Amino acid sequence: VSGAATDGGANFWGGANSVGIEVAGREFCLYHYLYVNADSPLVISDNPNSTLDIDHHHFWDMYLTANAQPCVTINSGVNLSQVTFDGAQAWVKGTYGLYWNDTASTIASFGLNLHNIRTEQGTSGTAYMFYIKHNGGLQDLKFQACYGDLVRNGYYFRGVKNITCDACHYIGRIGKVAVDAVASIGGSLSVTECAWEAGSTASLSGFRQQWAVPKFTSGAPLPPTAQYN
Repeated sequence: VSGAATDGGANFWGGANSVGIEVAGREFCLYHYLYVNADSPLVISDNPNSTLDIDHHHFWDMYLTANAQPCVTINSGVNLSQVTFDGAQAWVKGTYGLYWNDTASTIASFGLNLHNIRTEQGTSGTAYMFYIKHNGGLQDLKFQACYGDLVRNGYYFRGVKNITCDACHYIGRIGKVAVDAVASIGGSLSVTECAWEAGSTASLSGFRQQWAVPKFTSGAPLPPTAQYN
């Protein structure tokens, strides 16, 4: 999916808030081998016919290039279960990598899995690789082998319960936020063999460190392996 507009050598279907692919549910859908250049490459929207909007969806091998919008947008009011991004995942340019600012959900979502995602060439220094704020509560959020970003901040969590980061690498430095999390609904944050660039910062409000291995460097914001409850 592309067009005639250009941005840094890439051909975009751009302008008028173009959307490459919009998903509105509902059950067991598979998306693979997608190359999308649009203002908003992938948007996940509310399904008006179901309380559970997106259930058992799998997105793999995707190259998403955004233009002044997030690479992946999950709209407010969406409730999901067992949604996975994996394979080769390149999320390029744009503001946020994944943006989910939910102010409308009244029930919990669960089972969002984000694997092997690399964000790069972000265009907003205040945006995040992953920004997740859920009104009804997101349970069981898993990251594995995610990498980036020099321009963007790292991970932002509100209303998320039980977070796992495994073998992830954040390379933002001075002035960048590696992790900003508030334990508003309990649960845990588990970090395993992750690398956090020295000079970036972390804020874990409401979390208590249970145990941790030593930091690689004194300037790292978090240990590579630790458990918070």
